[in-house]
Amino acid sequence: MRHFANYRDAIGAAVLAGMLVAAGACSDTTSADGSSPAGEEADSAGAAGSTGDAGGQDGITGPGSGSSGGGDDEAAETSAGYGSTGGDPGDSQSVPEAGPYSLCPDKLPEGWIFCEDFEAVGNPSEVFFDYVDAEGNFVPSNDGGASGVGSMKAHYREGVEGAGFMSVSFGNNPINTAGRPGYRDGDKFDEVYWRFRVKMQSGWPDAGPYNLSRISAFAQSDWGEALVASLASDDADVNLRASAASCVQNNEVECQGIDGDALVPLGTLSGSTPVFSAERAGQWQCVEAHIKLNTPGEADGMFEFWVDGELEAGRTGMDWRGTWEEFGLNLLSIENFWVGGAPADLDRWFDDIVISADPIGCE
Repeated sequence: MRHFANYRDAIGAAVLAGMLVAAGACSDTTSADGSSPAGEEADSAGAAGSTGDAGGQDGITGPGSGSSGGGDDEAAETSAGYGSTGGDPGDSQSVPEAGPYSLCPDKLPEGWIFCEDFEAVGNPSEVFFDYVDAEGNFVPSNDGGASGVGSMKAHYREGVEGAGFMSVSFGNNPINTAGRPGYRDGDKFDEVYWRFRVKMQSGWPDAGPYNLSRISAFAQSDWGEALVASLASDDADVNLRASAASCVQNNEVECQGIDGDALVPLGTLSGSTPVFSAERAGQWQCVEAHIKLNTPGEADGMFEFWVDGELEAGRTGMDWRGTWEEFGLNLLSIENFWVGGAPADLDRWFDDIVISADPIGCE
């Protein structure tokens, strides 16, 4: 089993490989303090964990400034470059219809750590800890969101595995030492919910695109992680699968650097909703997951996930970390990596990403 993180082989960074285990209105909703630690290791390889054999992915990670999005001019430039309306600046363009769901609130609810609705994100590197656009194939789009009109659009190219990724650093995180965006960096989170909306284009085939999202607990500045919980398609099937793995053995973190071979599977959970099916293409779907780390020394951890508010699968009595408790959960990733390459040119969109210590829901 391999670990995810080597994402930029073609441009002098690493290769993505991995192990499948299962802020306009929101732009100013950073964290309680909006800060992120500064220090060494400016170049990172991405988030932890992915699926399948090694595959290159192009892209350049920006340094980030801790701000969530550019000004109006920058946002307009992004829309013109990446939106689906196209045409010359003087052309008549249709105005995209705003989605039906609520934007991120100006003041985050108690318990919320991060929220992004992509209404004013010009440069994702100003919001996300790590961001790879894969040569312009994972970019902000103003062609209609789940809420408002903004979203992140991933374009899969036929036969190409990588279509970009982005990750959110939150809580006390040993890998975020380069002044990149981080949220609630002074806190420790042993229990987290995360939610996002995802939509596959109309005409999407009955095919799972493998990677979707994961949350990790990094334990070392060299990208050694203690554990990871993933959501992905069930191989090439259309349902979701949640997978769990730990790198804590004998109460010590065994992973050093980008070393997924030391991750030990803790089991998988299979969903029943055909998220990636042709019949559900063209509609926004709400995915939420919950991970609760075990009390140190006890086997009382949890992992569960929902689709459109309905529980898909869950497990209790998990021992995620033995007695280790130096760090908590601290990195969320949205991933676009299709093992073996996409079967055709295909698009999918993400919107309304929330990380919270409390249940979130789909409204």
